[in-house]
Amino acid sequence: MRKDCDVYNRILEVAKELFEEKGFAATTTRQIAELAGISRGHLRYYFGRKEELFFSYFSELRDNQWDRIIIKCADMEDAPIFALVLLRCYTDLICRFTSAKDLETLQSYEILSNYENRADAIVDRICTFAEKKSLKTDKERIFASVEIAKIILYKFAFDRLNQHREELSPEEIWRCSARHGLFSYGISSSEIETLLSAAAHYIKEKQIDMQE
Repeated sequence: MRKDCDVYNRILEVAKELFEEKGFAATTTRQIAELAGISRGHLRYYFGRKEELFFSYFSELRDNQWDRIIIKCADMEDAPIFALVLLRCYTDLICRFTSAKDLETLQSYEILSNYENRADAIVDRICTFAEKKSLKTDKERIFASVEIAKIILYKFAFDRLNQHREELSPEEIWRCSARHGLFSYGISSSEIETLLSAAAHYIKEKQIDMQE
């Protein structure tokens, strides 16, 4: 099956429109198939489950955001700050989803699925950045710290929705999750606050808009 074929791309485009309009939970495979002009059986040939479409949609959204931010970070030489900027973007992206079901689906994809063999997009970007800058990295430790940060991030994102805690802004969720992740990496509390301040300053200085 070719992933660049017209039908495949049309399905993705239709699904993207529906997910943005209705969210994952409220979108049905029947709606996707009808708008794409194909049968549900034909849809299943390309995507066996609706979740696969949602993950493709989210991955494209996330990667487009990161590609834009990486261009803005071209002059950066500090891997921890780069990682924090990526995590801030990721946090804002997760906080866009206002359905607990959508968050639950993303959580299963980003954290709970196939832990041992799963690659992590944030980790891969950090390691690629470090390699280009000739910086030393410990991929296993980075993976573990990012994993903890994401677990905390989703916890607060769920709290924000389920407990109506509007005071939990994306920035505060980012800071809380980053603190846990960096601390697990072995960075002291004072160093963590310095890194967070530096990352926040960089985001402001470079005018990186997390909502684009």
